[in-house]
Amino acid sequence: MSAWSTRRQLSFILVFILILILIIVGLIAANRHVDSCTDSIQNQGELDVDCGGPCSKVCALEVSEVKVIWARVFHTRDTLYDVGIYIENPNPFTLTSLPYHVRIFDKDLVPIKDVDGATYVNAHERLLIVITNVNLGFRTPQGQPTVTFDNGLLWQRLTGTERIPVLTVLNKRLVTSTPGVTLTATIRNDSLFEVSDIEADAVAYDASGTAVLVSRSKLPSLISGATNDVVLTWPKAPASPAVSADIFVRTDLTK
Repeated sequence: MSAWSTRRQLSFILVFILILILIIVGLIAANRHVDSCTDSIQNQGELDVDCGGPCSKVCALEVSEVKVIWARVFHTRDTLYDVGIYIENPNPFTLTSLPYHVRIFDKDLVPIKDVDGATYVNAHERLLIVITNVNLGFRTPQGQPTVTFDNGLLWQRLTGTERIPVLTVLNKRLVTSTPGVTLTATIRNDSLFEVSDIEADAVAYDASGTAVLVSRSKLPSLISGATNDVVLTWPKAPASPAVSADIFVRTDLTK
């Protein structure tokens, strides 16, 4: 065999070996596991499978339950009632939607009506949920309603890029007259930016600190430094006179 033929065979063998190596390397690379937040494996410092640590998904073990501080039903007029639910989010996470379910009872603990709804929740927030004009017919509610929340809530971590608004309540004034109650206040935007979709939820208390009235109002927007007057009225004064009030001003930080 000539030297040329030998070199040619060696060249074919080397090319074949090179191709084989490339195929093997490609197969190894294609089948090599890369840690991620969607690989169904608890790795890369995750607190649980695909959540916590470097993953944006919040683990169930990181979350405490939303607390109901109080829930009450308030007669407004005729067969209409308002429902107030004061809750606390103890978590450093937000919810774009917190579905809630309210059940109202009569004096014999027989359910009168179920009311469903949803609200957003900011991190470490105490908030007042106000449900207005609930028609209970001619049945009289008594005691506290029960409040439950959905399971499997989709909590979100703060990214650190959220703009936190500074909304200040000024000149709060509660006036009781015949036959109703009026609460006035001024909302000022002390942020350096415009704030939109502002909620102003109010609760009035009697001398013992018990909630006796609730109401809500909305402001479409406030530019930086601007103010807006809020007037909340109740046509019927409560049996136990209202002597003080709080207004909870908030906006959805998840937007």
